[in-house]
This record gives sequence, C-alpha cells and structure tokens, in this order.
Amino acid sequence: MPSERTKAKLHFALGQSGGTMSRFRLVPVAEPTSRSEAALRHGHPAMSEGRTVFPTRVCDAGQRDHILMRGFHNSKIGDRITKGAWAGFPIFTVTLEERATCPRSCAVWDACYGNAMPVAVRFRYNDGFLLSLEEELVAVGDRYPLGFAVRAHVLGDFVSLDYVRHWQLWLELVPQLHVWGYTAHQAGTPVGDTVRFMNDLYPGRWAFRHSVTPGTEVTDWQASTTWEKPTQAGRALRGAGGLICPAEMGATAACGSCGLCWSPNAASTRIVFLGHGIRRPKGARPRKPDAKYARPIPASRNTPPALPSERFATVEAFIASRGVTKLPPAKARGL
Repeated sequence: MPSERTKAKLHFALGQSGGTMSRFRLVPVAEPTSRSEAALRHGHPAMSEGRTVFPTRVCDAGQRDHILMRGFHNSKIGDRITKGAWAGFPIFTVTLEERATCPRSCAVWDACYGNAMPVAVRFRYNDGFLLSLEEELVAVGDRYPLGFAVRAHVLGDFVSLDYVRHWQLWLELVPQLHVWGYTAHQAGTPVGDTVRFMNDLYPGRWAFRHSVTPGTEVTDWQASTTWEKPTQAGRALRGAGGLICPAEMGATAACGSCGLCWSPNAASTRIVFLGHGIRRPKGARPRKPDAKYARPIPASRNTPPALPSERFATVEAFIASRGVTKLPPAKARGL
C-alpha cells in the first residue's frame, strides 16, 4: 500500500490534471436521514463547548503548506467556474472550525453538516491564519491575473467584525479576488450588516447570502436549509421565492457549473439546501466517509516530498528515468 505522503503527492498531481483517486477513495457509509438523526444530542461537548465534533482536525496555519485549497477537493464545489461572469476562474476554498467561529443563533447549530465531515481540515482563527491567508491571496492573484474565486467558509463563519474588514482589505489589495459564501449573521447585527453592505460595495466580486430559517420573510441574498424530501420541498417552495440548489438535485455537476449563488440576477431568489443526509436524486453529490478516517493532523508543518537531485526537462524524461514505459494520460500530465 502507498504511504500517506505518496497518496498526498498523487492527490495533488492528479487533481491538478483532472484525474481521479479511485484507488484511494474512502468507503462511503450511511448518513442520517432526518434532522433528528443529524443533530447532536443536547449536552454534547461540541454543543456546550462551541467546537467541532472532530477537534483533531483543527490546526494552525503553520501546520499546513497552504490554507487555500483547490475546489477539486470538494465534489460539490468543483475546480473551475464554467458559466456566468466568473467563467474561467479557478475555485479555492477556505475552511474554519464550525461552531467555534459561528454565532450561536445559527439555524443549524446542532445539525451542521460539519458533523459528518471527519476528514476536513479546519483552520484555527488567529493572527497566523490572517497573515498566511493574505500572503496566499496575493500569490494566487499574481498567478491568475484574470481572476479567481474563493468559496469562503466551507465550514465556519465570520468570527468578528474585524475579520470581515480583513476581507474588505483583501478585496482592495487583490483586484483578482472574487468571493462567495453564506453567513448565519443576520441583518441588524454589526457583522451581518457589514457583510450585506459589501454585496453592494463590491458588486460582481463579493456575494454572501444570509442563512435563514425556512419560515423567514424572503428578501435579497438569502439561503436556507430544508429537511423535507426533495419532491416535497419542491412543492412547498413553489411561489415562495425559493429554489433548491441545482447541484444537490443533480441538475448540474457542481457550484462551478451553476453560479446562481453569486449571480446578481438571482439575488432575490432564496437558495435552499437539502439537510445533510436527505436522500438526493441519482447523480447528486456522494455520501461522506466514515468517521474512522478522521486521523489527527500532524503537530508540525508539512514538509514537501523529497525531490530527486537530478532535474528533468520533460515529463517523458522523468518517466523514463523511473523505468516506466507507459502511464495513463491523466497521470502523465500531472507528474
């Protein structure tokens, strides 16, 4: 069996070239089928302490090679945007610790989908995180002068007003940066109002939706979660301004091929997500792996794999030096 380092190296190489990691995919297990099954029980340490269920998956920025992750690591988000004003932009993601950075008023505080994400790496919010993220955003902006998109907070939320202002600074500092996401901070709160104001201040570059309960009055830039089955939810939402996420219904492959959430034309339409574990149509996103794969993150910063002392002018030369006569095209391009 290949070592963890070899798996990580292959994952990066093949992911950059559009390949797959079918040999190393984790075996999926059954998920909860209702909110009552997905929600943590009253008194669970993660609830009372305001933290993730998987504390070993939380790390400082200095423990990892990078904070920004390419979108191909998340099957629902996707690697690149293919339609709309952001077409052609590569997608990156940022993940914080759920509950530790979220307001307790969050509608899914107990049933966060992070409860079923045992392998996700969460970053601890501190000065080191802010400095590292700023450096990476500048570097990515230089690499992609035509623009790139960041799905902020796959898990977690705006921990403070100061953090929101950092994003405003980064939008000014990196003109290539485009950001979308969702926040549980509601209108009428300092963070919620500032995030909403930035939708107007940076139209076409900043698109954040407020996560609300299904019964809330429909306004611009909202998102919600339903625990009804898709067909029932579809009937209930007709005429209420809601639209179930096309990626979750299998109508499109990923966020990158949809674009509704950040489209100004869809600002008045509430995007509705299916509660974690609800049965999805065939072709929708896959189930998550078992919690037994939630291994602790190394205590020291990751070191890059050792490189050969010799240099190779072409991929073919590298392959030939290893005595390999033929590789699948995707693997060859990714080496």
